[in-house]
Amino acid sequence: MDDVIIVGAGPAGANTALGLTKSGHSVTVIDSRTLLGDKVCTGIIGSECVDKYPPAPNIIFGEPTSAIVTTANGKEYYFSTSYPQASVIDRTEYVAEFSRQAQNNGAKYFLDERVTSINVMESHVKVSTTQRNLTARCVVVASGFGTSLLSQVGLSKSYEYMVGSQVEVEIQNIQSVRVYLDSLKTPGFFSWITPTTNNKGLVGVISDNKSKHKLEELLKHLTLTDVINKVCGPSRSWGIPLKPINQTYSDRVLVVGDAAGQIKPITGGGIFYSLLCGDIAASVLNGCLRNKDLSAAALSEYEVLWKKEIGKEILSSYGIRKFVERIPRKIQSQLVRVAKAHSLIEDIIMNKGMFDLHSQIFSAMFSHPAVSWIFRKNSMDSQESKFVQDKIVEIGTNKQIEENELVSR
Repeated sequence: MDDVIIVGAGPAGANTALGLTKSGHSVTVIDSRTLLGDKVCTGIIGSECVDKYPPAPNIIFGEPTSAIVTTANGKEYYFSTSYPQASVIDRTEYVAEFSRQAQNNGAKYFLDERVTSINVMESHVKVSTTQRNLTARCVVVASGFGTSLLSQVGLSKSYEYMVGSQVEVEIQNIQSVRVYLDSLKTPGFFSWITPTTNNKGLVGVISDNKSKHKLEELLKHLTLTDVINKVCGPSRSWGIPLKPINQTYSDRVLVVGDAAGQIKPITGGGIFYSLLCGDIAASVLNGCLRNKDLSAAALSEYEVLWKKEIGKEILSSYGIRKFVERIPRKIQSQLVRVAKAHSLIEDIIMNKGMFDLHSQIFSAMFSHPAVSWIFRKNSMDSQESKFVQDKIVEIGTNKQIEENELVSR
């Protein structure tokens, strides 16, 4: 019987496995995919992630110092920093390396196998796959957003989510990351072009629904305007939770990564948070295994620690996302213009090193007098105007945005 079975070999599962094997524990990892690290992703990680979990130089496609933002009215704004704040990486190879290191430490991997059930017993857990039955002292669920396994261990999944779709394309000499804010006049989404290597790039959208259809429309637009040469393969889609599940532990069970909703609600990025929470999960499990106490009470330390690390940032970012969604597109376009005119984005990121702290970037920007003036000068209905201006004051004074207030609106 193993010490731990981990369901999912993404960044959360792989890094949890690596941490546990470093501590001498026996680990089995099960993943339904045939290729380690394979998942739809922009491959952008911030400097904080690069510093803490350095990618090998040969898998870094680029270190962009600029981005072009296209607003809903079609205008383009160029933002740049004097040195890179992020890296574009080969996501598959980056994540796979954590698994290779875990395997070198003794972890067993079963790929192309789907977990069909998890049964938590008094003294162990039983995990059944499409090919075998396994037992362990505990299990880590890191199988991604929307996993049906949570209900089997008495936990609830996240019901608020967006959908992303992405495809590889051949591009026309694009050096900067490009971001399109509602460029196709479709509410609730943004899209991007991320240059990778050899005149290739990734085009994707995040939307509240029909992301694949919106991606197709975007590709037509980019082809007609000669931004891209051709599409290089089929598109792929994935779900993105917007906030964490209610509880990320139970008897002999931890939930890590996208399955737990440990993502950045504003952009949907999850690699950095998954790696961080994988470290925390491995540390807590190491202590509980050695103390021979895998009760929910003992494992609850995991939730305390990961929320201390990123919980406030996730909650605040979720609130800001909800707030921004209420801002009319016309005003959003004006905000981008003002941000460029006053060099707000560059100054905030460069001076305060906040690339991965989205809520603090928005808080600093919204507290700027020029941004507050944008809201005051635009005519909005009185109820909406009061809500927006109250939030500007609240964000500007760094008060925490209460989730229940925002969700109720």
